[in-house]
Amino acid sequence: MSTTTPHRRDRTDAVRAVGLDPTDPRTDRALTEQMTVRACGRFAYEVYAESGNTYFVHLGAEACTCPDWRQRHPEDGCKHLRRVRLERARLGVEAGDE
Repeated sequence: MSTTTPHRRDRTDAVRAVGLDPTDPRTDRALTEQMTVRACGRFAYEVYAESGNTYFVHLGAEACTCPDWRQRHPEDGCKHLRRVRLERARLGVEAGDE
């Protein structure tokens, strides 16, 4: 699984599919920032961020190694967790399909 920025039409469908608030700033950043998502195990992903940093996301634990997640634990996750969820929805990956 690897992408950069989702196309506009894909954004709306994906946001609806994962139940995110499209007006939330973290969702907006998850949709618009350049990120590459790479699966690296069951429920584990590397996210290469626009900043040049790499973060590790684990969907099973709903956790990310980024400062936003570690310091704030946002309700629907940081932008990296959201991006992984959006990519999985866009690709039609269901829980346990990996």
